[in-house]
Amino acid sequence: TALLIGVLVKQHSLSLDTPLKELNVTTESYWGTPTAADPEGEYWPQVTIRHILGQTSGIGKYPPGTEFTYDSDDYLQHLVKLIEAVTGAPSKKFATEEFAVPMGIPDLYTWDRYTTLEAHDITAGGGQFVTCTELLRFGQLILNKGRWAAKGVFGGSVQLIDEDYIEAMLTPQFPEAINNYGLLTWLSTKGAAPANCCQPQWLCSMIPGSNAQQGGGDAAAADGGRWGALRTGE
Repeated sequence: TALLIGVLVKQHSLSLDTPLKELNVTTESYWGTPTAADPEGEYWPQVTIRHILGQTSGIGKYPPGTEFTYDSDDYLQHLVKLIEAVTGAPSKKFATEEFAVPMGIPDLYTWDRYTTLEAHDITAGGGQFVTCTELLRFGQLILNKGRWAAKGVFGGSVQLIDEDYIEAMLTPQFPEAINNYGLLTWLSTKGAAPANCCQPQWLCSMIPGSNAQQGGGDAAAADGGRWGALRTGE
């Protein structure tokens, strides 16, 4: 999901620090005490794309950006609402045409939906099925700093995601709240396990002849199975 949002950010020149409300994203979630000025809740006008991707939305209990509030349900699903608000198209259509097809995984979102009533949407917190080989494509896209092979294109590749966004994925975004989490990505830096979420357990090995590492952990998490992007020396 982090990579998919990276595509959206690049194509529509979005800033990660833009509040979702300013992008016409709607919400039915709890965002603190409603006020006359902010009937959705006092914190809703402050919630940015980065807060959702960094799992520091506060889920209506804390000011955004101050606490690690891991969520894989309604709060994270605001990223799907973001896609639809920005593009004006069903999230499944955008995700398939602009991300899954270029990545060579056209069926990535075919069986994915957040509710049984909405066949046009996707699940930000997981629900996609890939083979091990297909999963490696995501890792390669990260190692390529957002660039991917494309037929019929001068130079043979396209920049699907900005390099700065990939770097942000691999960098703690709110270190005072959690120092080993980027954009929906567990990092290999050391950090204490938050009380409300399990710390990933890594199985790492160097790939001969490269600077990349392989990592693995619990396969049931919103950020891609707690499969973090690992970098040498971290």
